[in-house]
Amino acid sequence: AGPILLPSLPVIFELYMDKGDVVRSAAANAAKAILKLFPPEATRVVFKVLEDILENGKWRTKVGVLDAMKGFVASASEQVANELGTTLPKVEHAMHDTKSEVNT
Repeated sequence: AGPILLPSLPVIFELYMDKGDVVRSAAANAAKAILKLFPPEATRVVFKVLEDILENGKWRTKVGVLDAMKGFVASASEQVANELGTTLPKVEHAMHDTKSEVNT
């Protein structure tokens, strides 16, 4: 189910910017549920999608993507380490967002 749902992640993460708390909470739960479907071996593929969302998203979206990336550290630490070279520059760029919530 993961590969089928992966293209829906940009839309789900965009809902992090919704004004309604219920919508934001549902989007966070949906994103977490989809990302849990992927084994550690799929980290590169998932990170590519998350990096694109990170580059194009607004501040709450960026916070959600960074949190999602952090979630992979516990279950796929070796795979995350392999991706740091390409991921860190994009994360650094997102961390320079003007919102203080992204910087923390």
